[in-house]
Amino acid sequence: MVKQRPELADDFRHNFVLLERELNGLDQALMVTVNEKFGRLFMASHPVYQYLARRYNISLESVMWEPDVLPDRAQWAELK
Repeated sequence: MVKQRPELADDFRHNFVLLERELNGLDQALMVTVNEKFGRLFMASHPVYQYLARRYNISLESVMWEPDVLPDRAQWAELK
């Protein structure tokens, strides 16, 4: 990005530091959460979150549930 907009280099660097700090904070919060729940199975709404399972060494079961739609009886039964 700096190569494309060198006049904004200071802004890019500053914002990167802020972003990195925020992401590290989220990483630590997730680490605490999964450590508190060690050995439990986690659920994901879609099969795109396996990177979290790898990063935090957790068991993750994925379903295909949309965030704005309540699961129907069949979906709940399948989950059970």
